[in-house]
Amino acid sequence: MAESTSSSDVDQKRGSPSPLSEFWVFASDFNNVYAQIAKFAIAAPLLDLIINIGPPWPSRLSVSFSVVVIQVLVVMCSFAVWRQGRTPLRVIKKWLVGGTCIFLSLFLLGYIPIFAMFVVPAPNYRNAIVKGFTYQKPIVTFLADEESKGQTWSPKALVAHFVDDTHDETTIWTPGSVAAGRALLLVAWLLIALAYAIPVSAFVAIQYRRLR
Repeated sequence: MAESTSSSDVDQKRGSPSPLSEFWVFASDFNNVYAQIAKFAIAAPLLDLIINIGPPWPSRLSVSFSVVVIQVLVVMCSFAVWRQGRTPLRVIKKWLVGGTCIFLSLFLLGYIPIFAMFVVPAPNYRNAIVKGFTYQKPIVTFLADEESKGQTWSPKALVAHFVDDTHDETTIWTPGSVAAGRALLLVAWLLIALAYAIPVSAFVAIQYRRLR
């Protein structure tokens, strides 16, 4: 019985590479850079599952999957645009420097303040929730009564007191403000992922171009 021959074996016998072979080499280099930076193999976009700095909504797994999709799209676009050598290296270097500056600015000046403002550990950041910015009327009355007694309630204390298996964060904050907080946090995180992928992709493209 004749043995089956893989497409890569056929390509080697024919002496011509597979149409996608260059892309997989480029993608492998891209992932290797992530592995060196994050020390987490090719799953660097999934680091949020460990350090819990990403949006807790809709779920950490779905958010991480969305980040992976963005990374794949960026590496595909960078391969298609930069591999031919028509874009000067100085232009790619500008993408590298500019993308790095944008990433750091978005992360430090944008995402971190938003995260600190809207994410409440319940009781820790592995089980965090996104709060709103407008209290429900019963909560306003409750807080006013507690304040008259000299008691103050933090968002974490409110969550521990009012949120359980049958009551979510909209028991404390209005649904509209909670939805706005969730959307803002998620969009900011995905923009961070995009801004991070661009300089990494540019760096790999520069190394790839030099090795050709």
